[in-house]
Amino acid sequence: MVDARQILVPFWNTTTHGGQRSVMARVEGMERQIDRFLKPTRSRDNINGLFYYINTVYNHITYNPTVAHMYTSLKKQLSTLVILAVAFIGVSFLAHTYHSEISVIMHSGGVWGIIFFIFLTAIFVIFVIPLDIVFLIPIGAVVYGPIPTALMSITGWTLGAAAAFAIARYFGKGFVGKLLGLDRVRAIGERIPKRNMFWTVFILRMLISVDILSYALGLFSDMSWGIYVFATMLGVAPFGFYFAYAGSLPLWYQLGAVIIAIIIATIIVMKYTQRR
Repeated sequence: MVDARQILVPFWNTTTHGGQRSVMARVEGMERQIDRFLKPTRSRDNINGLFYYINTVYNHITYNPTVAHMYTSLKKQLSTLVILAVAFIGVSFLAHTYHSEISVIMHSGGVWGIIFFIFLTAIFVIFVIPLDIVFLIPIGAVVYGPIPTALMSITGWTLGAAAAFAIARYFGKGFVGKLLGLDRVRAIGERIPKRNMFWTVFILRMLISVDILSYALGLFSDMSWGIYVFATMLGVAPFGFYFAYAGSLPLWYQLGAVIIAIIIATIIVMKYTQRR
C-alpha cells in the first residue's frame, strides 16, 4: 500500500494530536482508495507504477513511428473535414443571404450556367480539389434547388472520375506521378480490395466524391472503364442528394446534417487509418 503519510512530513509535527488523528483517518482512506484503484495494474503496491505505465503509453505514442504517423494522419484528415464543413456552412449562409443577386447572375447564362456548373465540378474532381462540395453545391442548392443541384453534381462527379480513370489508364504512372505524386496514388491502390470491385467502388463512392481513387484504380487494377463509370455514377448519387438537400436547409439544420456527415467520415477515416 502507498504510504501517503510521507507527503505530510513538512507539516506533520506542527499539528496537534487530535488533528493528527483526524488527518490520519483521511490519509488512510486515501491510501485504500489509491490501492483499490491500482489493483487492476501490475504495480499496485506503488503509485510510481501508475506513472510508469502512463509514461510508457505516452512514449509509445510519441516515439513509435507507426503510431505517431497514424495519429498525425488521423488528426490531419479530421482537421480537413472540419474546415470543409465550416466552409460549406459559411458559403451556404452567404448564398441564402444574397439569394436574389446570385440567382440573377446564375440564371442570366441560361443553360450555359448549368453546363459551367457541371464542367467546373468535373475539373475539381480531375485535379482532386474538394471545392465542389464547399462552394458549388451550397450555391446550386439555393439557386436551382436540391434535386437539379444533385443531378448536376452527380453528372460532374461521374464525368470527372471517368476522365481521371482514363488519364491514369492511358497516360500511365509517369503522368500521374507528376500530377499528384505516385507514392500517394499507390498507397491508395494497394489498400483497395481486388475482389468484388464493382461493389467496392460503389461503397467508396457513396462516401467519397473527390479523391484519388480514380487514378489509383486506373493504374493498379484491371477494372474496365465502363464498369468503373457505372459504379461511380450509382455510388455518388446518395452523396449528391444528401449534400444538395443539406445546402437548401436552414442554418441550424445544416449544422446537424454536416455534423452527422463528419461523424460518419470520422469513423471511416479511423477504420482506414487503422488498416494503414
